[in-house]
Order: sequence, then structure tokens, then C-alpha cells
Amino acid sequence: MRGFLPRRLYFAVERYRRWAELSADATPQARARTLHELYETYGLGRLNRDYPESRLRFFRETVFRDGAPALVQGLDGLIEKMRRRELGGEELIDAMAELRRSPHVAEDADYFLARLSLPHLRPEDAADFVSSELGGRSQSEIVVTLEDQDGRPFRVRHALNPKEVGRLLRLYQAARLDVRFRPEHRYLVAMNDREQIVGGIYYEVEEDGSSAHLEKIVVAEAYRRKGVADGLMHEFLNRLRSAGVETVTTGFFRPGYFYKFGFRIEKRYAGLVKSLD
Repeated sequence: MRGFLPRRLYFAVERYRRWAELSADATPQARARTLHELYETYGLGRLNRDYPESRLRFFRETVFRDGAPALVQGLDGLIEKMRRRELGGEELIDAMAELRRSPHVAEDADYFLARLSLPHLRPEDAADFVSSELGGRSQSEIVVTLEDQDGRPFRVRHALNPKEVGRLLRLYQAARLDVRFRPEHRYLVAMNDREQIVGGIYYEVEEDGSSAHLEKIVVAEAYRRKGVADGLMHEFLNRLRSAGVETVTTGFFRPGYFYKFGFRIEKRYAGLVKSLD
């Protein structure tokens, strides 16, 4: 192994390797389930404060141990940046999405890169990457597939270009919601099977990455009361948590809806606040 490993991380890696030797034909889902169980059993999440690279290192020493050279080299570079605390929050998620563009990345590598980026993903969850060109630069984004209450799939990801942001704006306008998009805003959108935007959230992450502010959520009228808004909210909160955001605030608009997600009134904040710890 490369360099020092905290004791519990070392034993988690060794236990995974022993399991892998006895389960050479295990599916990616089985490997992901074993990774998750060991991560929880050994409490590796508690290492992040002192060793922020722990999750990356765990994946690097297990499922990516014999990965493509370009991918392994990229992971080692990210581990070093995490160790020096030069990379974190949404920057890490963006870096992981770009890393999968390395040559010769296998299909199952995509599967594990998505779960390394978004720890809330279950082994059976459908998640993949999508790429687009913006300003002459290629960018990648993780797409998660969810289902509404009628069993119809919808996909959640960030908007990739100004055209998609414009479509989301028209959705807010159709719902007669007063919105003002700014350059610092990010846009998480829900798309139907025809790649039409049917819902979205726009928000801002504070400069230090510890807090975020949710401006407004919207869902097209035909998709309301079907679980799309709830799925979008859960994915939004999970992505913030994966990015290291500790608290999220929102205005006092439709408070009853936000109460069920754990938002509350607190005198230190205007509007509502939720802890992601």
C-alpha cells in the first residue's frame, strides 16, 4: 500500500481483499454492497475530519487497486490533494466526473466512480455520467435515475448549458414564481424520459463550502403530487451532504413542505435551516 493508512482503514481494506479473493466472480453490485458494509462496520466516515482522503483511499486500495493506469494515477493525484486539503466539496465531485474521462475506463469503473462521488447511492441505484461541451470545454456530470409514484423513471442531474437553464427559468415563470438567477447559482434539474425538464432547484453554495442556500423548487404541473419534488429534494440534500455542506437554508416560502425534510426555524437564521451533519 502507498503510505500510511489509519488502523481501521487498513483492516477494512484487508478484509475486502480477503473477501474479493473468495468472490472472484462477484457482480459490481455485490462488490459495492461489501464496500458499503465495511465502510459502515469500521466507521470510516469518522476518519474524514483528520484524514479527508479516507473514502478515496478506501476505493483506491480495493475496487480500483488494479485499475487502468491513467485512472489510478488520477486517483492518486486526488488523494494527495485531499490529504493537503486542497480539494473538497463540490470540487471533488466535479473532479471525479472529469476523472472518468481517462482512457480505457471500464464500465464497472464508471459504476464505482459514481458511488465514490455520491456515497448515498445504493448498489441497485441507476447512475451514470453524461458529458457536454460548454465554451469549447467538455464537462461531465453524474445522472441519477429515480422513479415517481407511478413507477415512471425520471433523471436528476445539474443543468449542463445555458439552454437548459433557460428552460428551467420558463418552468418557474409558468408556475408564476418570482426568481432571479445569478452567475453563482447552480441548477439541479429533473428530466423525463424525453429529456424534457420537468422540475428543478436552484441554489448557491457559500464560498467556504460549509453552507448552501436553496432559493426555490419547482415541478411542472403535470408532474406534481407524484413524488418528483420529493425525489428531487432528497437528491439535492444528499449531493450537498456528499460535497461536505453542513447546513442548508431556505426562505419562509411553503414552510409546511420543508418541515417534513427536517428544516426548522432557528433564531440565528432568516427563514428555515436544516443541519446535514
